[in-house]
Amino acid sequence: MTNPSFHLFQLQKIDTRIDTLIKRLNEIDRMRNDNSTRLEIDNELMQATNSHAQQKKNYDAIEEKVHAKKLKIEQSESSLYGGLVKNPKELQDLQTEIKLLKQSVSSLEDEQLDQLVEMEATEVEVDTIQLKLKEFDAKLAIEFSAFFSEEAEKNIEKEKLLQERKAVLDQVNPEFLTIYQTLRKSKNGIAVAAIDDGSCQVCGSTLTPSDCQMAKSPSQMASCSSCGRILYAG
Repeated sequence: MTNPSFHLFQLQKIDTRIDTLIKRLNEIDRMRNDNSTRLEIDNELMQATNSHAQQKKNYDAIEEKVHAKKLKIEQSESSLYGGLVKNPKELQDLQTEIKLLKQSVSSLEDEQLDQLVEMEATEVEVDTIQLKLKEFDAKLAIEFSAFFSEEAEKNIEKEKLLQERKAVLDQVNPEFLTIYQTLRKSKNGIAVAAIDDGSCQVCGSTLTPSDCQMAKSPSQMASCSSCGRILYAG
């Protein structure tokens, strides 16, 4: 007659492997749904794009000011050199106004140039981030393909193990199964420990000869006096 711990040990090996598969499947699902890195890149791109848009807006606003002042200069110079203004004071005022307008235009053009330099730098940044995003998506596509393949393999193995588990369960005494399930919950998933050279393979405690002998009994179930796990004598 087969020792009751034999089927429990087989069940333990199946359950341990299923636990490993489920853990890996959960990891795959988590990694597949984790879009935090892409969101970070998207945020970088959005900030750079917004900065460029604001810089372009500033540049255009300066352009409008320059255009308006140049138009005013043309009008003032036309009045100055057109012969319509005869009063010396008015002529002097026009000259002063034209001088100040030209100084303002020069200052605005310098500001516009600085803004253009910033825009070009931001354009480079946008292009760099877009390339980074493209490379990330390409890498992600490869990873996703690998995830799907691995997930399919793991699910096939899991289904096979569940069938094996069902077959083993039919051989296990319900009373022993209850003990096994309780130990699984309290012993980090490991309810059965093999005997290795007179010791519990899980906790390493030395077993008494009677414990080792009982572990071979076809009708009794032995437990490690130290960790409480079911003992299996292979």
